[in-house]
Amino acid sequence: MDSIPVSVMVRIFSFLEVKEKCKAARVCKAWYHLMREKELWKFVDLSSFRINLQSTWKIIRCYFTDALKTLHLRGFMSSIKNTECISNAVLKNLFERCPNITELHIEDAMLANIDSGNLPPTLKILKLKRCQTTFGWFKSAVDKGRFDHLHTLNVERSTRFCNEDLKDLASIPGGGKLERLSFSSCYRVKQEGFVTMSEHLTHLTHLDICRTNVTDDDMHFICRQLKRLESLLVQDCDSLTDLSVGSLSTLPNLQELDLGGSSMKFTGDAIISLMGRLHKLKTLYISVSETITEADLEQIQSRKCNCNIIIQ
Repeated sequence: MDSIPVSVMVRIFSFLEVKEKCKAARVCKAWYHLMREKELWKFVDLSSFRINLQSTWKIIRCYFTDALKTLHLRGFMSSIKNTECISNAVLKNLFERCPNITELHIEDAMLANIDSGNLPPTLKILKLKRCQTTFGWFKSAVDKGRFDHLHTLNVERSTRFCNEDLKDLASIPGGGKLERLSFSSCYRVKQEGFVTMSEHLTHLTHLDICRTNVTDDDMHFICRQLKRLESLLVQDCDSLTDLSVGSLSTLPNLQELDLGGSSMKFTGDAIISLMGRLHKLKTLYISVSETITEADLEQIQSRKCNCNIIIQ
């Protein structure tokens, strides 16, 4: 293999998973040095397996540099092991070694003891799926300016997310740069949270609030304030009724709308009316429900429009 150019070897090794890269580094001294090429550690995904705090430290110290852009981690929330994949010290060291990191994805992690103020201030995308935090967990990050560049936040199924967190996010000067927000399945968010979000996070273009307690009144606030919305996902929000149709029809830029879910209460006539008023709508998700029959779906699909109707 001595005749193979280093650039070609690096390209080959780039297709290996992290575990395989670490194993390859033990083959010989040449591969050991090759595995430290920055090109191999720009986008690191550790979510396919769980690693404990000791292993996280080892990988950071051995391989992470200023080349790192994206990091995926998976914790132990659904495991019997009493350990975690991240700590405050790890977060601090991560930014010291990787000042150009822009994406952090953490799944199934216990973050109650983590100070969000230790998150890297360079983040543009933060996804905390199925993580457990404390109420008001985001306040420290906001107060320390850690979200000044953040444009995507996803806390899907992180059920401690609540009104207080939305209030803290809303306190970012000028609403910050947040454009994409998802807190689906976060049932603790109530009307106060929806109103606060609508009044202050006015740059939002994508909003995912599936399986939340959003009501017709909340939808009125959302549609009155968030006129930039291009994508709105409200699947399985069974408190919504035809009363929300008037509000939804006022979103001039809406291109994607998810009204799916067997418990949804929209009627076929209301959806047909809505389709006629949302001229930029490209994708609509709907389902058979108590108020929408198979015949209604056929009627909706038979309408001539530029909208792609997806039956769930």
